[in-house]
Amino acid sequence: MKKTILTLIFLTNLSVMFSQEKDEKLFFEIKSFIKVNNESNFEKMVEYFPEFTFDSISRREFLSQLKEVSSSTMNVNIKMDNIFEIDTLITLNKVKYARINLPQETTVNFSEFQDKGGADFASQMAYLSLVKEYGEENVKLDKEKWTITIVNVFPIYAIEEKSGWKFTVLNKKTKNYIPKTIQKSIQ
Repeated sequence: MKKTILTLIFLTNLSVMFSQEKDEKLFFEIKSFIKVNNESNFEKMVEYFPEFTFDSISRREFLSQLKEVSSSTMNVNIKMDNIFEIDTLITLNKVKYARINLPQETTVNFSEFQDKGGADFASQMAYLSLVKEYGEENVKLDKEKWTITIVNVFPIYAIEEKSGWKFTVLNKKTKNYIPKTIQKSIQ
């Protein structure tokens, strides 16, 4: 009887240790993902996308598009927060999935339009639209700097692949790869 109880305790401790190790690996991968995103390190960023991302586009083309989008939105700055929550962690068909609630701060700079006479109107219209979408408490307009800052929390999804954890957002293409049980609309 004592042997059985000791065996159960040992197995329970072993499974908890294994689970913590996996959670720590995910935690580390999220931190690394945030770092490369905040640094706009596109070459490293590509490594964090799931394999299905490259079913219809090569990694090189995808990298080129990331760089192109970034350069065309020079007046938008997005920073992810290092304080996040692993909301859900599940295993389905031997594949691990996670939903992570990740705070981000997006700053839109309208100063380049200042001399063209439309910056004040454009920033006011954008502010009103963003307040309607994210709530007044999450949107700040700085008229002196000609910027609008939006603070929100959105879910990102992680899939554990052979090469490590990969991250994606929920959209029409990815929703088929993310279990419905952890899908949640963007807030």
